[in-house]
Amino acid sequence: MLIKLATLLGFTLAANTALGGIETISVPGRANPWLAGMTNGAMARRGDSAPDESPVLVSRISIAGGATYVFSASGSVNHGPTLPMCPPDGENLVSHYFGAENGIADIAAPFVSLVGVFLGPGQPDESPAPRALDFENAADRDYLVLAPALKQPFFIGDGLTSSGAAQQVIAPRGATRLYLGVMDQYAWYDNEGEFKVQIYRAALPANLKLLLHPAVNPTGADAVANANSNANARPAVKIIEASAAPGKLVTSPGPELHAYTAIELSWPSETKQVYQVQWTPVLNPPQWEDFGALVAGSGAEISVFDSTRRHAQGFYRVRIVQPEAAGN
Repeated sequence: MLIKLATLLGFTLAANTALGGIETISVPGRANPWLAGMTNGAMARRGDSAPDESPVLVSRISIAGGATYVFSASGSVNHGPTLPMCPPDGENLVSHYFGAENGIADIAAPFVSLVGVFLGPGQPDESPAPRALDFENAADRDYLVLAPALKQPFFIGDGLTSSGAAQQVIAPRGATRLYLGVMDQYAWYDNEGEFKVQIYRAALPANLKLLLHPAVNPTGADAVANANSNANARPAVKIIEASAAPGKLVTSPGPELHAYTAIELSWPSETKQVYQVQWTPVLNPPQWEDFGALVAGSGAEISVFDSTRRHAQGFYRVRIVQPEAAGN
């Protein structure tokens, strides 16, 4: 099953020089992903070997689990000297010859498309291969955000969705290396051409905390906007593989987890005061509705969270509830 994620609050690209936030590399048609992380002299099926057919290591930007990467690819390659050249999105769908190899999973993806694979510090053939990702359907190749596992090749293509949005790939936990290669069945050694690829490390959005000012009769002036919202973005982060306990990864099929971005709403409270947070999608005219239950003041700052699954954009305020109103 393809692991796809879509976030509500978008990522922004940052060429962070401390992290080496952008890198441009050439990926030759002969770059075999199933030789990723293998030592010189290592063999792959039907004649390929390292380093001649090794994939290209991303070396100038930091690779870390949980970080998000964005790609932009151009150029063309083929899978034989007499065959037509193809762009990074590739052509007809294929899988790797005899499946997983050197501890790296199989994949179903377009012929001669650009693909990548994340590795940890160890040699990949020292542990079993994970399950394969399947990009057979066009919708699966049109992902917004993708979270592959270690040693699980994934489709990159030109790095854009069909609507032109930049696709985002989240590195798995334990990732320290990223290799780029070309999809083929076997015998990369006679492939021709190359892809020019730019890799960006995307910056996560800053934590969003909205400071509210309680009032007995709040007005629009007391409202704060969810300014970083994106009404057109997708609503959920869907995670198929989830950590059940520290150091233990559940890879067998089970209930799907859904993680949604949220904003933190906070205000200074007073003891013996009761507060009600309210929300409206617009201010002209406002359509205020209560958000959550009444909250009793404690004398300290109070924080509540609102999932942006429901409130993609809008305005918040907090009302001081009179004792008689709170008792009704």
